[in-house]
Amino acid sequence: MKTLLHLFAWLVLATALQAQDSGASEVRWDPEPFLGHYPTRSGPARLEGRLGRIVVPEQRGSDSEATVELAFVLYETENSEPGPPVFWLVGGPGGSGVEHAASFAAHPLLPVLDHCDVIALDQRGTGLSRPNLADGPDLSYPLPLDRALTQEEDEEAFAEMASEGHEYWSDKGVGLEHFNTLESADDIDDLRRALGFERIVVWGGSYGSHLGLAYLRRHGDHVARAILTKVEGPDHTLKLPSTVQRHLEQLAELVAADARYGESLPDLVGTVEGLLALLEKEPVTTRVQGPGGEVEVTVGPYDLRRELSNALGGLREISRIPGSLVRMRDGDWSELASQALANRSGEVGSMMTVMMDCASWASEGRVRRIEREAADPTNLLGDAINAPFSSKLRRAVGKPDLGESFRSSFESPVPMLLVTGSLDVRTPPENVTELIDGWPHAVHLEVIGVSHDSFEMLSPEYVSLVRAFLLGEPVESQVIDVPAMRFE
Repeated sequence: MKTLLHLFAWLVLATALQAQDSGASEVRWDPEPFLGHYPTRSGPARLEGRLGRIVVPEQRGSDSEATVELAFVLYETENSEPGPPVFWLVGGPGGSGVEHAASFAAHPLLPVLDHCDVIALDQRGTGLSRPNLADGPDLSYPLPLDRALTQEEDEEAFAEMASEGHEYWSDKGVGLEHFNTLESADDIDDLRRALGFERIVVWGGSYGSHLGLAYLRRHGDHVARAILTKVEGPDHTLKLPSTVQRHLEQLAELVAADARYGESLPDLVGTVEGLLALLEKEPVTTRVQGPGGEVEVTVGPYDLRRELSNALGGLREISRIPGSLVRMRDGDWSELASQALANRSGEVGSMMTVMMDCASWASEGRVRRIEREAADPTNLLGDAINAPFSSKLRRAVGKPDLGESFRSSFESPVPMLLVTGSLDVRTPPENVTELIDGWPHAVHLEVIGVSHDSFEMLSPEYVSLVRAFLLGEPVESQVIDVPAMRFE
């Protein structure tokens, strides 16, 4: 890494730049180096960075004096001619950027730090930022095991416990309604100004792309380029039942052509339909191993809908679906019961996640579409992919809402690299096709055979294209293939 003298000179320059911008927050640096960790072939390696903090308003444009303290980590490049710094936006919402930044900055396949500085923020309400909305009371709750659970019961219990979390933080004087994506986007800009950067590269995945797009809309003049993976647009927080059904049918085609499962599971969609009908008629009770020993768990159609919807969100989970369905069809329900046991140990987790998603939510048109599609029996899994988030939850936490303008599409001249996976049920390629017409300098990389994970990194072609875009070289929209998935 750079010498201490070099680091001191950089800090002096940053301080001078801050002084030029009277509106910038003051950075408070930790005196000791921050040690992050990243993977190598020989095991975890340490990466030395700087941990800093800034204080920002809890709500901008108000008379309130309430503040939020934001923590971030800065990793400096050794490149003598660096590009604009990358601001890496972790997903979730609720993940810690500081905790995972070293793995991103020094990724063995794409070490961004070789090109430029990397800054990662613990978004308001997360990680080392204060308050951390995961540090409140225990918001866990048990759900019954001796009968089939309905989606409505799950949503009601989740909403009730989230209401307790909302009351706890409100009693402490925290304005939870201000923990939303717009305030977070302005947090990023306050950090940019505090560090003295005129232009930055915005890089985010999943919810990080949702936040990145909000930053582009509000502060696009300060964005040199953006890399957004698994794109969640302004109106994509809630997922469509028709998307889930289409991905289920897509999986069925892959399974029918598979050498291992083609004969034993020639009609995956029909099998799912039959299993749901069986559970609707008579829920199944089976014994499984729990934390304290064997317990009996009764599973019903909602358990299967929720498990399949969640499993479609990751490549490893997708690879296990055919075998799991075959075993259920043959009378072995232990896997579903084990997952149901875990799900019924309900837990709200961080109120930051709840507030961010409830504020972004969905346009009136998308909500109505979800309701229509969920009621359509041809969409076998309904809207279980959104559970346990529901309108009950929004009411329980004060119905925060960023408004229809936040969820509308927008135009931007910023060069963007937009990455989607063909098997990604949570952020499908259609998310990009809905938005890209307003972004004349955006390119779309659709990676065939990848879901809501990072397996595209295993493609040398993909890595090469991302590196080229980061360096400012021309990249065109295209489809990339990765090695075919193997079913377990």
